[in-house]
Amino acid sequence: MALGELREERRRFGPVDGVARCAKPITTWSRGENLAVPTASPCGRCRSQPLVCSEEVSALLPSIILHNVVSLDGRMDWFTPGVGLFYELASRWQEDATLAGSDTILGAGEPVPEEDEQASEPTPGSPGDTRPLLVVPDSRGRVRIWQYLGEQPYWRGMVSLCSRSTPDEHLEYLKERRVEVIVAGDDRVDLRAALEELRDRHGVKTVCVDSGGTLNGVLLRAGLVDEVSLLVHPSLIGGISPRSAFRASDLASAEGVVPLRLAHLEQLQGEVVWLRYSVVK
Repeated sequence: MALGELREERRRFGPVDGVARCAKPITTWSRGENLAVPTASPCGRCRSQPLVCSEEVSALLPSIILHNVVSLDGRMDWFTPGVGLFYELASRWQEDATLAGSDTILGAGEPVPEEDEQASEPTPGSPGDTRPLLVVPDSRGRVRIWQYLGEQPYWRGMVSLCSRSTPDEHLEYLKERRVEVIVAGDDRVDLRAALEELRDRHGVKTVCVDSGGTLNGVLLRAGLVDEVSLLVHPSLIGGISPRSAFRASDLASAEGVVPLRLAHLEQLQGEVVWLRYSVVK
């Protein structure tokens, strides 16, 4: 799927107002045709339905939501996801920031025009702009298409997460492109520190992760995830290559297992099942 097509779906279902996020869903269970389906009623203060009340979120960290389409065996390749449905559901969180891995940005498959050295700086969003920030961890300085990204209408601003090992030449490039930089960590990006800085600088409270298995795995292993949202596609892929939705080193013991609590289960069009779990902390 081309980057432009993916982002067009995001634009269609993007946030349209600045409604405050709420959270304590009133969950009831109703019997669907083939399975029990929980239905959550939003709080009267908003129309979105996050699983964690913003009043209960850490004063330092935003709420982190992993949102992915997977096969029944947890893979993310060789099937065609319903992109429109994916972004329609993602829009319900009205996130303040979209966290995308550098591999996801670089592997979108769409040719990107060469950057214009004489191009003007991106136009910053207005104070009432409710579009999310685009945030990309990139300690190695691999992403060099920020001009193109800044021209897209889906984000109000761009932030590159770097580490103290990020090449000076790349930091200078980001400065020239007027891309905001957060430096956190030594060899790699310290995501916890970077997320705290995002909240301090921009008041970010909700982050939706639009990425592949590597970034998902890092966030889970670091204990930073609050919710896991999966659209389970009716397919089985198999294989031995590590193309799962959660890539991380093998555990040394059961202590690293991430416990989850089922919060929402719904059968959608095309035999897709939507699962939402809150992370037990």
